[in-house]
Amino acid sequence: MESWFNSSSSPPRLTKSKGPSGKTLGSQAAIVHTTAALQASVNAPTTVLRRNTHLTNHQSLSVSPISNPASTSASTVSTSSSSKATVPAVKSRYVPPPYAIRHGRRYVADPKNAYPLPCDIPELNRQNLRTILLTTVYGAPFCAPSLSSKPPKSVLDVGCGTGLWSSTCHDYFTHLGHPDVEFTGLDVVPIAPDLNEQGVNWKFVLYDIRRNKLPFPDESFDMVFLKDMAIAMPTTGSEFPIFDEMLRVLKPGGVIEIWESDATIRALLPQPAILPNTTDRVLQQAVATGTYPLVPGTSFSASQNAYVQDYNAWISKALEKRMITLLPCTVISPMMLQEEKLADCGNRRLVILLGEVRWEREGIGGRPNEGRRPSESSVGSIPKGKGRQMERLALTDEQLTLRSTALLTFVQMIESLEPVLKDASQKGQDEWDRWWAGMMANLYEQKGATSGEGLEVGSWWARKV
Repeated sequence: MESWFNSSSSPPRLTKSKGPSGKTLGSQAAIVHTTAALQASVNAPTTVLRRNTHLTNHQSLSVSPISNPASTSASTVSTSSSSKATVPAVKSRYVPPPYAIRHGRRYVADPKNAYPLPCDIPELNRQNLRTILLTTVYGAPFCAPSLSSKPPKSVLDVGCGTGLWSSTCHDYFTHLGHPDVEFTGLDVVPIAPDLNEQGVNWKFVLYDIRRNKLPFPDESFDMVFLKDMAIAMPTTGSEFPIFDEMLRVLKPGGVIEIWESDATIRALLPQPAILPNTTDRVLQQAVATGTYPLVPGTSFSASQNAYVQDYNAWISKALEKRMITLLPCTVISPMMLQEEKLADCGNRRLVILLGEVRWEREGIGGRPNEGRRPSESSVGSIPKGKGRQMERLALTDEQLTLRSTALLTFVQMIESLEPVLKDASQKGQDEWDRWWAGMMANLYEQKGATSGEGLEVGSWWARKV
């Protein structure tokens, strides 16, 4: 499977990383090594799932356990020693909230804080695995086409977590000949290591983005990046309350890019053979990764899986109670298009299935029977702007691995959300444990996600005028 880590095709790709032995690492192993390089010693559990994840027949993309870095001052910015820094150093008076242990996981204990996910190593591993998954299916750490030819000088990574995206993006830009791009990570938890030790021009700011104003002057950054943060932000009068602040700190001509996914799971119906408004490059990446572009006319049905139906009902109730957007992918495009300060808006949406589905095996929906191979002539024969031919072969082991990884991150999300889902379901602990055991057996042993259930993910970008 082609990946931006080892391909020689356009755009320029990142050179493979090298492991401790000096051997070149390819594809996913390159990012896994990058993740492992960020570790610092800590006495903490590193198990991502505590129940039965070994049941899958296909190996998931792996990510080394993330350990807590040395403690970071809650009131200061950790800065690089580089003399080329362009972002003003700032003081953040934010003090992190207290934490409470629930169901063996660490959660924010602030009653005013609606953040439903834990703040611990297993959750950070889930976030890292999602970053790896999305970077793989998109083919690069960003989707805005202008960034490859005109890299930014300064980048704000909002909700940076462990800093894996910044580290990966640094490697990409370094391969393009721009190793001095400055990255600033912003997060409510000081878990990001000092990426300066990995050669990244890096700063970290400890801050809660749900406060009224980001702790930066106007027009501080050439790029602002946000990933999977809708679930962290109550919609108090705005579907995406952080958006105005992201624009404020973005320089004119700078790029804003948002990666998001919807909270609920639907079942993808067979795709048409011709996909409108899809470029050859996007289509070829989708075919290579076994994903499906989400375009006008893409059809879905409700999931037929009883456990997914339960999850959808409970997460809908839980997020509505917390005033959190359930379907952020439906609001980002209109929000950007209506913003007068933005131009050159674009998006790329995909469905990452949770397994091989029945209609794929039957050769329905633009995926021919095994043995047919798509030709360049058939792909290029459709007039540009009208559509592209969707042709597929039987799934490769790497494509099945991507889907197993998507399923794993979905199950990890359910486990991270256990307190709020259990509250919404009104189940006691014994009832929840029985439901969990049944769900794991259904999804892994019984291959319950064969009706087209998948993650709906997307990237949106625009330029500030």
